[in-house]
Amino acid sequence: MKRIITYIFTATLLFATTVRADNATGCMMLLNNIKASIDMVSFTSKQCEVKDQNAWLAAAREAKASLCDVMNVTFTNFDEDIYDIDLITSYDVSINARGTMSGKDANITYTFVYNPNYKYLRVSENSSLYYKLSIEERRVWDKIKKVCEGIQGTDYEKEKQIHDYIVANYTYTTGAIQSRSHTVTGLIEDGEGVCEAYATLFQLMCNISGVDCRIATGTLNGADHMWNIVKLDGQYYNVDVTSDDPVPDYEGRVRYTFFNIADTEFSKTHKADEGTVKCEGTTYNYYTYSNHIAHSKEDVVRILKESLENKDYIYANFKTEGYVIKTKQEFLDIVGSVYKGKVGIAGEPGEEGEYFVTEL
Repeated sequence: MKRIITYIFTATLLFATTVRADNATGCMMLLNNIKASIDMVSFTSKQCEVKDQNAWLAAAREAKASLCDVMNVTFTNFDEDIYDIDLITSYDVSINARGTMSGKDANITYTFVYNPNYKYLRVSENSSLYYKLSIEERRVWDKIKKVCEGIQGTDYEKEKQIHDYIVANYTYTTGAIQSRSHTVTGLIEDGEGVCEAYATLFQLMCNISGVDCRIATGTLNGADHMWNIVKLDGQYYNVDVTSDDPVPDYEGRVRYTFFNIADTEFSKTHKADEGTVKCEGTTYNYYTYSNHIAHSKEDVVRILKESLENKDYIYANFKTEGYVIKTKQEFLDIVGSVYKGKVGIAGEPGEEGEYFVTEL
C-alpha cells in the first residue's frame, strides 16, 4: 500500500509539472511509465526520424519485435496515404496515433497494445523481453518453461510430448467464449480455451524446446480455425492439437487424427489461407511412424500387445486400412484376448477408422 501511495503522489506531482509545460505526449508517456512501474512491467519507448516509407516500416517492425510501448516519429514531408497506420497494424498489435503537423513535417506518437499471445511468442524468441509480460503472464510463462524442462528426445519425440501434454491437461471451451479463452493465459490458468490458445501454446512450447513450428490459419469444416505446421527433417506437416482433444473431454484419451498430416488428407476437413506453406511430409505421421496401422486382425493384436502389456498406464490407439472391425463385440473380444482388465473403447465398427483403448 505504501508503494502505491508513493506512486500516486509522484504521478500527481509530475502530472502537474507536465501539464504546466503543455506537453500532452510527454504527459501520456509519463503516466504509462508510472503504470508500468506499479504493474512491475518494463515500459519502453523509442525516438526516430524518417524521410521515406521504408524507414518508417522498418522502425515499426523493430518496435513491435521489441514490444516497444511508444514510438515517437519525426517525419519530413508527411503524407497520410503513404504513412497509413493500417500498414503497421495487425492482429498481433493494435496501434493508436496522435501528433502535430507543421507545414509538411509532422511529429506523431504511436502507442502499441499487443495481443498477449504475441508477447509470449516474442519472449520465447528473445528472453530479454521477459519483463514485458504482466505479473500473471510471467507466472504462466514460468509454468510453461518448467514443463518444457522435462521435454527431451528427437524433434518428433518432443513434438509428440508437447501434443500429448496439451491434449491431456486442457479442455476445449464449449460454453460462452470470452476473449480470455483465446489466450495462452486463459488456457493455462483456467484450464480451457479455443483453437487460438491451443495453437499458440503448441508453438510456444515448440519454440522453447527447439522444434521448428508456426501457426496456420484457415477454416475447419467451413468455420474459422487455427492450427500448427511443424518442420521435421526438411518436410512440413500439419498438426491440429485442438481437433485431437476429445469433446466432451475424455480423461486419458489422446487422439492423433491430425498429428503430422499431409495436405492431401488434411484438406478433406481443413482449408488453409492463401500463402500457407505446403505440407507434403508423410514419414512422421503418427500412425505411419509408430506402425499403428492395422490391415488385419493380427495387426490389431500386435499393436495392442505392444501398447497394453507391461505398462503403468494402459492406453492404445490405432487406425485400420483395408480391414474392418465389424462390431463392437468383435473389438471387445480382440482386446480381451490381449488384456484382461476393464477397459473403455472408442471407434466406429463397421468402417475403416481410428480406435482407442483406455484402462478404466
